[in-house]
Amino acid sequence: MHVNHGTPPKKSHQALAERILKQRGRGMPPLASPMPSPDEVATLVEDLLSVILPGTRRTRMLGETSHAAARERVAEVLGDLDLRLEELIFLGLHRLCPEVTKNKDACWRRAQSITARTLAALPELRGLLEEDIQLALAPTRWSPAIPGCMPSPSTGPRTACCAKGRSWCRA
Repeated sequence: MHVNHGTPPKKSHQALAERILKQRGRGMPPLASPMPSPDEVATLVEDLLSVILPGTRRTRMLGETSHAAARERVAEVLGDLDLRLEELIFLGLHRLCPEVTKNKDACWRRAQSITARTLAALPELRGLLEEDIQLALAPTRWSPAIPGCMPSPSTGPRTACCAKGRSWCRA
């Protein structure tokens, strides 16, 4: 199928485009400014996963696995993540700036602040993820005396009460 880009758009398409790009009310600008591409978002997610789960994705170590080498690899990915995250947050923030106050500097400062807080939260996020993984892999106890804490045929002693994080369910 051939698309002729030299043909002017139909009036119905122009009207539809106008409705799509129309201001959304509350002083919001039309959504016609640059957005992050799907590839940029995918790369950002890949970098986040690489940092949260060291040893995977971009932080995979094939040869040397010393702590110093791992630290360097994670730091390298963090540097890329810092720049990417800030830029993508800026694009999102600046896209929503009211036309009257389109202030690039304010959007950049806010993007830097959000990026810094996000990066600072990564160790805690990683810790929470590790706890969840340990809980999911830990053997559990069950007690027929506790309502709702019975083994199921599919999960054995892992029960609904254990899934709710009850401390008495841990072995």
